[in-house]
Formats: sequence, C-alpha cells, structure tokens
Amino acid sequence: MKVFPTMAFSATLVCLVLSSCATDMPISTAFDSSAGLASCELLGDGFVRTGDRRIPLEAFVLELRQTTRAMTRGELSRYVVTLGFDASVQDGVAAKNISDGREYLLRQLQIMGVRQAGT
Repeated sequence: MKVFPTMAFSATLVCLVLSSCATDMPISTAFDSSAGLASCELLGDGFVRTGDRRIPLEAFVLELRQTTRAMTRGELSRYVVTLGFDASVQDGVAAKNISDGREYLLRQLQIMGVRQAGT
C-alpha cells in the first residue's frame, strides 16, 4: 500500500521534468488551407484590416459566417483563419480592445466549426 503513493509521486515528477523540457522546444504548426484562407489584423478600435479593407470586427465575423455556412465539415477542417494585431499598440485601452477582440473572434470561430486558427 505504501508503494503506490511513491510510484505516483515518481511518475508525477517524471512528467513534470519532461514537460519543463518540452517548453523550451520551438513549436512548428503547419495548417492545411486547401479549403480556403482568411486573415485579419486586429486593430485597437474595434476594427480589423483584411486585405486592403478596414472593417468592423463584427462585419468580418459575419463574412466568415457566410463563408463557413456553405462548407462541409471536411472543408471546415481545412479552412484557416490567421489573426494578427497592430504591433504598435502596447498597452492601454487599445491593447485591451485587441485582446478582447481576439478572444471574441476565436470564440466565434469555434462556434462556426473552424478548427485552424493561428496568430
């Protein structure tokens, strides 16, 4: 009986050591965008830049909804949305707006069934 807690502790320790090593390794993610690609840059004022257009975040989400509704489940698994942000914004209200917009957009993508989103 006293052996089990020692084995559990040892296993936990090994997992902890291995996970701490894994965080130092770079992560490379390859997306399959064969069903399409959408990208946007989140701005600090509730708008996004997509291509050469500057539109409200909600309008971008609506466009994504219209696009994804026409897709099959298989196509949705191969559809990619990339998110960027205005790098000049470091703090303040604009930075909070970008963070909130990112969370909102990711939540909406999950609802739509988009599984490949990257920043």
